[in-house]
Amino acid sequence: MGEEMKLWIKGDLRQEDYYKLLSLKKRILNSIFSGTSTDSENWSLMNPMYGQSAIVAILVQRIFGGRILKASLAGIPGYEEMGDYYWNRLPYGAEVDLSADQFKNDLRNSLPAGKEISGEPDTGEKFELFYLMWGGY
Repeated sequence: MGEEMKLWIKGDLRQEDYYKLLSLKKRILNSIFSGTSTDSENWSLMNPMYGQSAIVAILVQRIFGGRILKASLAGIPGYEEMGDYYWNRLPYGAEVDLSADQFKNDLRNSLPAGKEISGEPDTGEKFELFYLMWGGY
């Protein structure tokens, strides 16, 4: 985790939100593990965000508001096991994805446009487990 912290951003992100999101991502990286991934068998310390998009999108929405977006990963080699992929549209329109660095070779920019979902993705108990590790409750 000594790499530079990166965010995927589409649109105009407020500067104060940029720094808040960087700080949030650092906390997330300290709270996730194979048990919070949608594909725990393929999760690794080398790619800690792998399979974490749903829980990350829920947390971002709870803190910043806005909507959760979803795209299918069907047909994308190495990612089909995850099924769907999630990220956020903030209340003022900017899209952010804190788990995008799980994709290799800038694959994130090749994903189909996201569709807004109502409510939160079903993560079973993974979000609750993550939230406990994150320090919530």
